[in-house]
Amino acid sequence: MKFPIFTSIILLVVILQINLRRINKEDARLEKEYWDRERAALRAPRKDISNLDYIVMPEDLPLDFPITAPKANELRIRLKNLSTQKIINLYGMSNTDIRLTYGARNFETLSMADTRYLIFIRTLSELAQVYYDSGYLEEARALLEYAIEIDSDVRNTYVLLMKIYKKAGEQEKAAALKKKAEDIKTLSRDGVVAALNEIELDELLDQSEAVSG
Repeated sequence: MKFPIFTSIILLVVILQINLRRINKEDARLEKEYWDRERAALRAPRKDISNLDYIVMPEDLPLDFPITAPKANELRIRLKNLSTQKIINLYGMSNTDIRLTYGARNFETLSMADTRYLIFIRTLSELAQVYYDSGYLEEARALLEYAIEIDSDVRNTYVLLMKIYKKAGEQEKAAALKKKAEDIKTLSRDGVVAALNEIELDELLDQSEAVSG
């Protein structure tokens, strides 16, 4: 009985060694591909980036009406300053992808434009929160709907807009917003969807209590 067990152990060791060699070869191949792409990216010629899908802030966003709420002016000035610079959403593109696609010499410009996008959507959400807390629901709604239009994945943007739709009884828009959240491509998706589900659950509980009361 010992011989078959010994043979099995030897066979297992051989299989493990074969698999290990295979893994090492695959790791070496992937590492070579990575450095080949990096070298190619650093040599990539500059492309014309003047006609990319830059974000242009609409002139009719509610940024100029009187409001005394703290931070409102600071946030509105930030949005206006950002709107005078290049803003672009490059989600899904690594630094190497950006260099390969648009040229190494355009990397800094596009990286900054992508960073501005993140600041831009967060600032829209922050200002919408100020408006919402101050009772300016329509103005908050305008900012939030625009943020969704440019593919914001900021959780609070979805939460505030869902609350506004629920207050207004606009169930179809609430459902469309949830579908939009489910299609988010970033890591924020699950958190956003969970937050919207919680709002809907709270609404159902309130309705249940109203009926039972």
